[in-house]
Amino acid sequence: MANRRDFLKTVSSAALAASVSHQIHAAVPGRGVGAVTHAAVRGGVLLLSMGADILRVAIPSPGILRLDLLANGKSDPHTPVLAPAAPTSGDPSAVIDISADPIRISTGQFHVEIRRNPCRFKIVDSTGKVLLEQSLHQSLHVDPNNQGNTGFSFRHSKTDNFYGIRNSGCFSSDPYNYQLNARSGVKKAARRSVKTCKVEASVEGGGGAPFVWTTGGYGILVDSDGGYFNVESDEIGFYYGNLNPDNYGRHYFRPNSLTVFIFVGQPRAIFQGLARTSGMMDMFPKWAYGFTNSQLSTNQELLRGYLETYRATDIPIDNFTLDFDWKDWGASHYGEFRWNPVKYSQALYTAANPDALINWTRQLECKITGIMKPRIILCPIKGKMEPATTQGASARKLGIFFPGEKPFVDYMAHLMSHNLDFYKPICRQWYWHATWTHGCMQHGIVGFWNDEADLGSLGNFEFLHMQQSLYEGQRQELPEKRVWSMNRNFYLGSQRFAYATWSGDINSGFEVMRLQTKHMLSTISLGQMRWAQDTGGFNGHPSPECYTRWFQFTAVCPTLRTHSSGDPRQPWVFGDQACETVKLAIRQRYSWFFYVYALEHAACVESGVGIVRPMTFDYPDDPQVADMTDQWMFGDWIMAAPVLEKFDSTGKSAIKRVYLPAGQWFDYFRGDSYSGGQWIDYKLNADSWMDWPLFIKAGAIIPTADPVRAIHTAHPEKIFIDVYPHTKKTDGEFYDDDGESYDYQRGRFHRQKISLMRRGTTTRVEIGENAGTYRSSIKYFIVRVHGQAASSVHVNGAVSTYVGDDAALSDIATGWCTDKYVGGDVTLVKVPSDQRVEITVQGHGKITKDIEVLNATGASLSGPSPHTNWLPPTWGYYKDARLFGTAKIRRPEIAKAVRGSSGENYIHGFDTPVTAATFYMGRHTAGSYRAAFRVANGDVGTVKTMSVYVNGIFVSRLTIPSLKNWNQWENVPIYLNLVAGNNVITIRRNENDTGQIRLNSVLVPYKPTEQS
Repeated sequence: MANRRDFLKTVSSAALAASVSHQIHAAVPGRGVGAVTHAAVRGGVLLLSMGADILRVAIPSPGILRLDLLANGKSDPHTPVLAPAAPTSGDPSAVIDISADPIRISTGQFHVEIRRNPCRFKIVDSTGKVLLEQSLHQSLHVDPNNQGNTGFSFRHSKTDNFYGIRNSGCFSSDPYNYQLNARSGVKKAARRSVKTCKVEASVEGGGGAPFVWTTGGYGILVDSDGGYFNVESDEIGFYYGNLNPDNYGRHYFRPNSLTVFIFVGQPRAIFQGLARTSGMMDMFPKWAYGFTNSQLSTNQELLRGYLETYRATDIPIDNFTLDFDWKDWGASHYGEFRWNPVKYSQALYTAANPDALINWTRQLECKITGIMKPRIILCPIKGKMEPATTQGASARKLGIFFPGEKPFVDYMAHLMSHNLDFYKPICRQWYWHATWTHGCMQHGIVGFWNDEADLGSLGNFEFLHMQQSLYEGQRQELPEKRVWSMNRNFYLGSQRFAYATWSGDINSGFEVMRLQTKHMLSTISLGQMRWAQDTGGFNGHPSPECYTRWFQFTAVCPTLRTHSSGDPRQPWVFGDQACETVKLAIRQRYSWFFYVYALEHAACVESGVGIVRPMTFDYPDDPQVADMTDQWMFGDWIMAAPVLEKFDSTGKSAIKRVYLPAGQWFDYFRGDSYSGGQWIDYKLNADSWMDWPLFIKAGAIIPTADPVRAIHTAHPEKIFIDVYPHTKKTDGEFYDDDGESYDYQRGRFHRQKISLMRRGTTTRVEIGENAGTYRSSIKYFIVRVHGQAASSVHVNGAVSTYVGDDAALSDIATGWCTDKYVGGDVTLVKVPSDQRVEITVQGHGKITKDIEVLNATGASLSGPSPHTNWLPPTWGYYKDARLFGTAKIRRPEIAKAVRGSSGENYIHGFDTPVTAATFYMGRHTAGSYRAAFRVANGDVGTVKTMSVYVNGIFVSRLTIPSLKNWNQWENVPIYLNLVAGNNVITIRRNENDTGQIRLNSVLVPYKPTEQS
């Protein structure tokens, strides 16, 4: 939308210009702390006096060093960077010796030496490696007369690679810094290279943290509102600097204090310490882990149409986020906080009315969230300041407009508006009261997407405080409902308020998509584990190929989301091939829900590390991954390397270069096995976008479920535990809870530890008891042991029952079978959940199976959308409610698989054009496969036809002969050109087909008939 982009560029340009003008070397401190005149230990904390100055040295835990320097003994309030419960006490296990010079502090993970005259630090890890050290000219320093001079400096190893500090927004000319390596600028040995990095949240998807870390074994956090890091080849320093208060300036001042945390360890330990210090995340509600479609220019009829089409096409979705349109934007009487009475009149219906929006969105199993802005409209008349809106008059009376800012024209309503000052507690209280009392949440909004609190002089914490208003209000009014939000920038500390970040109003195109990987990983390196993007781009028109590749990328991001300025981003808009490929990506993400959910719980209660991790987190000593931004770990066991280039059969983009670190790796979709420590050329398919390079690390334990239409309404009874055994013992877990409340913080969860190990031809899987008081809907696990077709299986020491196939396995309480998959043999063992189980899989049997049967029960069924009265997008308001038309909620006109009198499961209901059944399978080798559809046609004397597609591309029409009755089945052969890896086979009734058949299964050989 041109108006939005122009507005954002205009408002943000001043802030960016000021940012650039102030990115100079910060002032060098005039003096450091002096000699230690007195040393004492109180409550496990070392107190050092240097004249009138006091230095408090604490070891809150064995891996954390905290330094508080107080000029003249005075302290200052902490900034919101630190959690209210940030650790201050000393660890009883730390040994502090003040009898000598230097003073020594020892823990199990590091040692500190403090020289007395002058006071200087040396920090050494448990192996004896010096991490940080101060020479005579390097020190801690607080200058009450000139806060800009306050800071510190340390000498570090020249081999340290630094990350963190900031991630530039999408308007920056130097976006998405990942590694902050000053050595790259060194041209001569005698020349010092300095990289000065301003700490700021920035605009349009930017992020900042007064935090820098290195794979060299430590991270440094400063309690600061802004500031500057100097990263040199052998020195790291930080200074508050003199920030211009009128342009993205400082709002929290600490004139007398400097508080520094040093986290010692590898990246995971560093980020665990950071989370403990700055604050853990809360778990999001379950629906937030599903797919979100966000869009500008909607109304209730369009919304219903989108949701009905998602359900008709069987594409999973859990949340639809509404832009401006849901509000009565521009109206007096708090129009910014209530539903639009014309565009969304049904949101105002009472819950007793079946046509109320809250009822039909519930029927369609989709949550609704809405945008919020940090400004309010001052007058409902264009170009006027009076008469004031009700909300404008109230805000003026309370004095909660942002100081020093002039009213401006809002680009949507074209009326005068003014930003609010969320730094004031009274403003936060007022904002929540206006939100709650005007009923938006009572009538269907379950969470908020906060936008544009990053412009002008609003500073680092405006977004944090805006969401703090909504978070604290929701926790008070809805104490047992988890909070969710999406916000357009990040500053450390925000994560405490149920805070996700998206990367701003980005453009479409492959180049922008590639930059987003850097944006994601640099944001995560700041401590923000919840990152999202406008998949497909907010502006522009992505090609079907770009849109498809982007979804494969975003399906292995922290958040699965698409958004646009009004140009539709729904999968079916981009054609059959894109739709089928994107649908598969979304379904794959949904199948990994319990894998994601278990890691998310761990992040929120103990680890602080989210589902996506830079490769440096797991391989800090591997130089190949130091600057890697096009690959990352998705949880502990899955490595993502999505395709980010447009395919070109004549160029380098015909392959994807993938690096495999140390270990054994398995291609998830093609089945190939690789030894780590090498680069591979991953060949891409010329006529398909199904290539999706994902690799599983040996030792993996991955809970996997059948895809569902919505996570928050699903109550599955079974789950697969996919294991890839390794000779070293590995651990994982299954986790579940109610998905809505904060009871998980009180032990009401279902958590079972899982361990795995292989010795020779024996694989042992141990599943522990439920450690919580919640019992999941999951009644049994099916453990899939990859790479082994067992000759025998024992469960808790007893011989387990062998059955012929997985279909028979579903009819018994416990037992086992063997099968084939794209990567080879697999053993399936079914056991009850919620109890301790030991599974022993022994030997290697022989599988002679050469055809895979894709049964009706595993198909995705789709049909025509019942929505027929679509309205074009508009930037204006709908004046005539009759334009909305009517629509009835109907299910796709295709039946689920049922069991007939012959005992066969089958799909029926191909009575209407567009009804279809889709099957998913992987193949190791590309080629032509002689497949067959097992079908019935009891319409005597009438030949039927259906259309067949592979990977969204039409193959041919299938002719089904007339049979004697509906209990007679025939395998109708067809040649299918399949690619290596993912394949989607769809049988659909088109307009020129007769349909009206029964479909039992698709039979596909494991090897091609003709090699490609």
